[in-house]
Amino acid sequence: MEKTKKLKNFDKKKQRRRKQKGITLIALVITIIVLLILAGVSIATLTGENGVLTKAGNAREQTKDAEEGERVKLAVATALSDNLGEGLTTDTLTDAIGKEFGEDKKGNLKGTGPWTYEGERKNYTIETTGKIKETGKIKETGKTEETGKTEETIGSLPSTEYTTPYLPSNKFSQKEETTLETGLVIQDNNGNSYVWIEVPKNIYNDETYNDNGYDKPSGAGDYENIESVLKRYLHGNTTIGYKDLWLSEEQHGFASSDKYNELKNKMLKSVYENGGFWIGQYEMGILDNPRTSSSGDSDLPTPVCKCRFAN
Repeated sequence: MEKTKKLKNFDKKKQRRRKQKGITLIALVITIIVLLILAGVSIATLTGENGVLTKAGNAREQTKDAEEGERVKLAVATALSDNLGEGLTTDTLTDAIGKEFGEDKKGNLKGTGPWTYEGERKNYTIETTGKIKETGKIKETGKTEETGKTEETIGSLPSTEYTTPYLPSNKFSQKEETTLETGLVIQDNNGNSYVWIEVPKNIYNDETYNDNGYDKPSGAGDYENIESVLKRYLHGNTTIGYKDLWLSEEQHGFASSDKYNELKNKMLKSVYENGGFWIGQYEMGILDNPRTSSSGDSDLPTPVCKCRFAN
């Protein structure tokens, strides 16, 4: 009888130890989960869009922008001083730019008054009176994941959640008094004008255009599905079954299908990421001597693209 009682006590102790071990294991799992959550929060705090590292990087970029702007102001002040305060000249301004930024940067000054100085981070319009206007911001240069090639991304244009226009290079600037609502226009140093065509970024999540999710792009590199969504978005202006393929150099102007597809995919990626694209504004011709017919002349000036060219 006493032996049976001891066995029962032993079984109870054994069951109690098992329960204790089970509780300890659950506590360990919960602890790990909590630590993972905290780690995720910490990483997001550091690296998120509004994270500490992101804000620090933005502050560093803003400081670099401000430093360049101050150096441009100093160069202009030096040029005004050298010209005894009687306005700026191309020679004095070019010399001042060379002294401040280096002789190799003299070529970045364009025009004969007003002038455009193409900085490393921004473009600056400088009037003969010495007034300076920033006309475009160049963001940090980076490498694309797919090609590894270095590309410049230009910013500081009006944008929305669904479309983010960009300046193709530091030779472009926004045309004054143009907006997304009325038609955003940019122009280059030669007077070529381009208007922004919006293709909203949210169309790729719209089941109307992504075939109920079947053709929804997985990312900027999913060129086939991006193209499918764009065709449905333009329904009525394009043919869904049409295949945009390279056939010959004579027909497309590209030496091979690889080169053709490379540029086509680059275009699709840009439209997907930026929510639109630039297109030449309306008309093209010779700026100083508009023509309505062609000729065999081989020494014609380079044509430009402008709005209401004939006016």
